[in-house]
Amino acid sequence: AVVRGRCLPYGEGITYWPLAEILKGFAGVLDSDPPELTLEKIRKAGRELLTEEVTSDPGRATAALAYTVNVADPEFDFSSMEPREVRQEVHAGWRSFFSALAAETPLVVIVEDIHWADPALLDLLDESSERSPSRSRTRNFGTHIAHASLTRSPIVTTSSRASPARSCFNSA
Repeated sequence: AVVRGRCLPYGEGITYWPLAEILKGFAGVLDSDPPELTLEKIRKAGRELLTEEVTSDPGRATAALAYTVNVADPEFDFSSMEPREVRQEVHAGWRSFFSALAAETPLVVIVEDIHWADPALLDLLDESSERSPSRSRTRNFGTHIAHASLTRSPIVTTSSRASPARSCFNSA
């Protein structure tokens, strides 16, 4: 499976924008869908994909994914949590999502314009590669402008030098 999202150069609430694009594509969410329908589609996708084999609480992981697209699940209130806790929930949800996809078939995650990525997104991509039970079946790639300054040198590697558990971010 190949999933794709792109980083935006500026804006509010765009930290996980590439992941929101991936989730909306996977769940069949349209930008014109009202929040109730968006949540229904994400819950359906979560029920089909997230099992107790990849997460201890599939409903909570699904709610964390929905939170990524700015849709609140009334059964799980992330708005009252500390930002650090929300980040942990979102990261755990996405690790479960990627693990579940990679358990079915090898997975390629493409994040375009990675030079605009927030450090939290880069951390999540690293975590999903390093801590996933399916890490040998997952590859992360990012495209960036060749002259862009990338400060995360551990992430910027070539695919020929990367170990199976490392993220591979190459220039386009």
